Amino acid sequence: MITETRIPLNREYCTELGVAVYGFAYYEWIIIYIIECLNPGFVKKYCRGKPMASGEVKSSFEELLKNHQNHPQINELSDCCQEFAILIHKRNALIHAHPIEGNILNYQAELAKTITDFKWQKEDIVSFIKDIDSSACFAASVLDSIRN
Repeated sequence: MITETRIPLNREYCTELGVAVYGFAYYEWIIIYIIECLNPGFVKKYCRGKPMASGEVKSSFEELLKNHQNHPQINELSDCCQEFAILIHKRNALIHAHPIEGNILNYQAELAKTITDFKWQKEDIVSFIKDIDSSACFAASVLDSIRN
């Protein structure tokens, strides 16, 4: 199933890593569809316009919410946006991490620090997946309610 490689890795760890990456991408698209409901044409802009990082999607969402303060679900929409911002930060810490001894990833945001900022143990990735799952389910319920 998995192509062989000479790169040292822990397959179970990498499987969880893949689920986290895929799960975040899936979740981000729920957020994109929420934005589309409030601002028709956003998906086209996202797909066909200048490439947009997750932070730019979040900024678009925040800006849109400023103009929809009277929306009946503004609290839920704001919660979605806040959760998305938190998970972007965590996803970036995972994606921008580097391999270290023990075949795990380490995230070090400040090069001046001699001690690592965060070692992504398998349990941390599993916890992140659970956070994504919870936030995606909440966002999907908000999306369903604003579509109807």
